[in-house]
Amino acid sequence: MKNTLSGFVAACFVMIAGVSAWGGEPPTQAPGQSQGQPPAPVVVEKPKPVPPAWTDAELGKIGDMLTGTWKTQKPVEAVGGGTSIDIVMAVTPVAIAGLPDALYVESARADAMHLPYRQSILQLYHSRGKVRVRTLDPHSIAAQNGVGAWVGLWAAKELLPNVTQHLSASDFIGTMDMVMTPGEGGYKGATPYAYPTASGGAVEMTSELSITSDTFTTGDRGFDADGKEVWGAPKGGYVFKRYNAPITVRRMSDGLAAIDFAFPESELSIQKDDRVTVQYTGWTESGVKFDSSRTKPTPFTLVQGTLIQGWNIGLLGATKGTIRRLYIPAALGYGERGNPRANIAPNMDLVFEVEVLHVERPAPQVETENDHAGEASSGGALPAEPAAQPK
Repeated sequence: MKNTLSGFVAACFVMIAGVSAWGGEPPTQAPGQSQGQPPAPVVVEKPKPVPPAWTDAELGKIGDMLTGTWKTQKPVEAVGGGTSIDIVMAVTPVAIAGLPDALYVESARADAMHLPYRQSILQLYHSRGKVRVRTLDPHSIAAQNGVGAWVGLWAAKELLPNVTQHLSASDFIGTMDMVMTPGEGGYKGATPYAYPTASGGAVEMTSELSITSDTFTTGDRGFDADGKEVWGAPKGGYVFKRYNAPITVRRMSDGLAAIDFAFPESELSIQKDDRVTVQYTGWTESGVKFDSSRTKPTPFTLVQGTLIQGWNIGLLGATKGTIRRLYIPAALGYGERGNPRANIAPNMDLVFEVEVLHVERPAPQVETENDHAGEASSGGALPAEPAAQPK
């Protein structure tokens, strides 16, 4: 019998379908009002996000046990075979309208945590005197697109409510329940009945879960039409241990935050006026994927210091090979005007995934007498941050 992953963790191996974004524009400095531009949009004040909270002590106890970053104790075999891999799951409480006592779960290969293959929700609730854990997946187009902006924010969880407030319970669909009972040092649970599946030749499946303060274990089983087990977890299930993920968070002034998934050492780190080549994808906090260089023929090349302030500040110090998530408050992005051409509303925070491909330092310029000619009559210096017009 072949061991495989499914259900609570393995569906973990199903990639969330993405929807291609409108082809927007690079994150240039927002231009001022000029002839031919649309009038300034009406500014609507954003609602203040509500932080997550447990509704009772028992659900909070289980939720606190689940909260954290976890890694498989042993590498596991991917669905369909192939090289065994380590799986990392990050779990943190989340506030979503209509889904009380919920947790956000981000599942990824340990060697590619910036590219999670599943993003889901766990909801804890009481039913018939028992605690249940329900798994939910993004269902609406808004959710399937929007969760792209959530990646890595478990590491800066104070920012997560800013993006989750734009979705509600109707944007997710339940996939499985497990009934939990107190066990040794924690809780144990199992599906109350078999659930339909089409994975690996099975027509239905069951799942089990146990959780303590420092481990959780899952075990899924698939059965064919005759009730024969055709795949399942190894004996003892898949065991996850708490894990100190190599992710760093740098919180800067004015709410700007940088989350680094990779930060290779290099003698050449980005500074002002460097020529930098990157791949990037940008979302608004509401989940609108407004632009990506990855959908274009070539990466994006910029001169550091000439874009929106979130990039001017947020990319400083990065090196070739850095994979960074930037959370950019509206004041350091497009501010009260927004960017209608890129479908960015006024006062909208932005999230960018940036991968640094190349850093080039300009050669020092040698001054000559001609460089100073006409300075006295120039009427003033060039602006420190010219407003680069989008192309």
